[in-house]
Amino acid sequence: MLSLVLFAGACAGSNAKSGTPNPDDTTDTGGAGGGGSTGSAGKGGAAGGGSAGSTGTAGSGGGGAAGSGGGGAAGSGSTPDGGADGPKAAGGSDGGSTSTDVPTLAGNPFVYVGSGTVFQLNMATGALTPAGAGAMGGYMAADPKGKFMYTGNANVGAYGINATTGALTAINTSTVVGNEVTHLTVHPGGKWLFTASWSNGTASVRPITANGGVGAESQMLTPGMHSHQSVTDASGKFLFIPCPEANWIAQFKFDAATGMATPNTPPQAMMDVPRHLAFHPSGKFAYAAGEANSTIISMLYDATAGTLSAPMALPSVPAGTNVTNNTTAHIVVHPSGNFVFISNRGHNSIGTFAIDKTTGRLTPVDFSTAGGINVPRDFAVDPTGKYLIVVNGTTPGAIIVFEINPADGKLTLKGKMNSAQAIFVGILFPG
Repeated sequence: MLSLVLFAGACAGSNAKSGTPNPDDTTDTGGAGGGGSTGSAGKGGAAGGGSAGSTGTAGSGGGGAAGSGGGGAAGSGSTPDGGADGPKAAGGSDGGSTSTDVPTLAGNPFVYVGSGTVFQLNMATGALTPAGAGAMGGYMAADPKGKFMYTGNANVGAYGINATTGALTAINTSTVVGNEVTHLTVHPGGKWLFTASWSNGTASVRPITANGGVGAESQMLTPGMHSHQSVTDASGKFLFIPCPEANWIAQFKFDAATGMATPNTPPQAMMDVPRHLAFHPSGKFAYAAGEANSTIISMLYDATAGTLSAPMALPSVPAGTNVTNNTTAHIVVHPSGNFVFISNRGHNSIGTFAIDKTTGRLTPVDFSTAGGINVPRDFAVDPTGKYLIVVNGTTPGAIIVFEINPADGKLTLKGKMNSAQAIFVGILFPG
């Protein structure tokens, strides 16, 4: 099962220090998980934050590859209309689940990095070792069954996943209007792929074929200025696209039978500079990273109507911190539903916040800067909730592994590996 935290703060299009839009940053575009809560991804949702959910009874995270978040993308815990059964997932930036049970999974998962490398994570020690061949893709997202991986950069690429080695084998590519994919995620049913493009403020829907290939755009959406992420809820009936420069999250209904998205009522949930979104596993709450103003935003979620409401913002960094040179990037809800994590670029930290399960509101717990975190565009939480992995988004690059304290959500540094800078990281358990 895959948890992609695409879903993942790995989106391109804004200055990591000031939050000022930067067209030259589009080379860092990408996507894979994690929203689920976010990031990441269904059975195999692309990790980071990012992407598509699965039908597991536990887990959270981004629908899609990705993600808690993720996304994420990350998995979900309910069966979507037209969806296929899939394993539990968490950590992605996309989607969310309806259970707070944390899955117990056997084996050592693969860790996918947007710079083109694949590692295997030792679940006993937290150590990383090189694994099969990866793919240069910016952001990434896996399908709900963990059989296929999708990458986003100048176009969308589709790959088969080797369950033994984690290696990726190319299937096909599909062109994108504007030659930019900032984020992408897979629908919980596994038959549709969503993209978001920062530069032109568009998003797209495209079909996934039986062999895992990706088709041409079947629908183009214009959600708002500088669309930064695409993420569904656990059911797959609703699609959300955060647009930080428009100061809203665009809300759509999605028909999995036809592949058509239509504006919901209301069409936008208004809030300040939302970059990435992650759902709580209960299906009652959602959280967003307020990019340019360094905030973490808690919201109520109506899973029947598919609408977000009552946003409440807190600082994403310690009280009194000068945020002139800080912006947020990715956000992931822990699969237990007890904590939410957010990355700060500039302060260079991962913030941990405790969640009140009655109200969904947040209380700051800790801000970890250990291991040399540097412009953390993306991070992922594994589906069991034991480890959080960060990738540095600037030189010197690094992959940093933390263990999560299940009692309070605080992070303990377990190890660090030098690597090329990246904007995505996702975690996939062998199916």
